[in-house]
Amino acid sequence: MSAQLALGALTLFVLVRLVSCYRAGVVSNALVSSLAAVMYLFCLWVPAVLQSQGKIDSKILTAGVTSLPSAAEVDSLAWLWFIELIVVLAMEILAVYVFSRRHAKESKHSIGDWKSISIFLVCVGAIATVVFPAELENRAAEGQGLLVLLRTCLVCGLAIIAFYGGFNSRKMWILLGLGTAFLVVENVRSPLFVILIALASGLVVRNRIYSRKVLASVLIVGVLAIGSAAFMSQMRANVVRGHGLTASEIFADMADDPVRAVYAAGVDTLDGYRFVDKIAHREPARPFDLLSPVTTFIPRAIWEDKPASISVEVSSKYLGYRSSGQFLSMMGYLRLATGGYVSALLLFAVFFFVTSALVQTFRRQLWLAIVMVVVFRMLLGGSAFDIYYGLVLTVIIGGAAILLDVFRSLTRREPNRLGPVAATNNKSISRL
Repeated sequence: MSAQLALGALTLFVLVRLVSCYRAGVVSNALVSSLAAVMYLFCLWVPAVLQSQGKIDSKILTAGVTSLPSAAEVDSLAWLWFIELIVVLAMEILAVYVFSRRHAKESKHSIGDWKSISIFLVCVGAIATVVFPAELENRAAEGQGLLVLLRTCLVCGLAIIAFYGGFNSRKMWILLGLGTAFLVVENVRSPLFVILIALASGLVVRNRIYSRKVLASVLIVGVLAIGSAAFMSQMRANVVRGHGLTASEIFADMADDPVRAVYAAGVDTLDGYRFVDKIAHREPARPFDLLSPVTTFIPRAIWEDKPASISVEVSSKYLGYRSSGQFLSMMGYLRLATGGYVSALLLFAVFFFVTSALVQTFRRQLWLAIVMVVVFRMLLGGSAFDIYYGLVLTVIIGGAAILLDVFRSLTRREPNRLGPVAATNNKSISRL
C-alpha cells in the first residue's frame, strides 16, 4: 500500500505543478508530465485496482496468460510506475530548464495559408475515404501505405481547423463538425483524439486556455470524446463479431456500467504492461524494431521479408491473435525491444526528454499538437507504430505546406527586368 500512496503523492505533486504553471501562464512547461500522470493514473493504476476487485475484465486472463492482479501485485507495480513517472517529471524539468529560455519559433506560414492547407487536406482525405474505403476489420493491416496517407489527410485537415479555432469562421466550424461526424459514422476512433489534442494545443498556443470557461469546455469535450470512443468501440466489436445488437441496446449496456464500458473500449495499457512482465524473460531482445517508425514506410512489395512488429508477433504467439496486436504499454514495448527493464528505462527517459524539448521548441506552432499526439499514443498503447503515426501526420501536413510554397513560386509573376529600359525608351519616344 505504501507504493500506491507514494504514486498518489507524486501524481498530486505533478498536477499541483500543472496548476502552478497554468496560473503563471506557462502551462506548456507541464504538459508532458501532467499528461503522463493522468495516463498512469487512469490507464494503469485505476484498472489495476478494479481488476484486483473483479470489477473489470482482463484480456490476458481470458487468454490464460495470467490471473487477475492481487493487491500485493498492484503495490509492486505501483513502485515501478512511481519510478517511471519520476523519470518523466525529471526529463521535463531538465528540458524546460534547457529550452524554455530560448525564443519560441513562430510559423513561417500565415493563418490564411493554414486555412488553405486545411481545406485542401479535408477535400483530399474525404475523397480518398469515399473512393478507397478501408474494411472495418482491415484498417490496421499493413501494405496500404499510399491509401492510408490519402485517407489520413482528412484528420490532418480537421486537426488544423481545430488547432486554429475554426479560423474564426462559422463555415470552418461547420466543416469541422461535419468532418468529425463523418469519422464517428465511419467508426474511426483514434482521429477523434487527434482532433481533440489539436484543439487543446491550439488553445495553449493562442493563450486561450487560460480562460476558465474555455478550460471547462475542453474538459467536457474530452469526456464526450471518451464516451464516443467507447460507444464506437462497442459498435465495432458488434459488427466484427456479429453480435447483432442495435445501437440502442449497446447504449443501454454502456449506461448500466459506464466504467466497464470505457475500459472495454481498448484501454489495454495495464494488460500490456502485465503481459510483458510475464513473457519478457522468455523473449530475446529485438532492438531492430526500434527502427520500425522509419521502416514501416517501406512497403512489403519492396521488402517482402520485413519482420512483423513485436506486438503482432507476441500476441500471435501467446494470445492467439491473428493479425492484430495487444497494447504492450510503452515500458512493455521497450523492455521487449531492448531486453531489460533498465535499458528500457533509459530509452524511456530519452523519449520524454526529446518530446519535452520539442514541446518547448514548438510551443508557438501547430507541430506542438503532433508532439502531444505521439506522447498520448505512446502512453496509451506503447508501440513504435505510434511514433510512425506522428511521422505520417508530419509528412502529410508538412508536405501540403511545401506544395503550397511550390505552387506559389510557380504562379508568381516574374519581375519585369526590362522595366527601367522600357521607361527610358518611352521618354525618348515622347520627346520625339
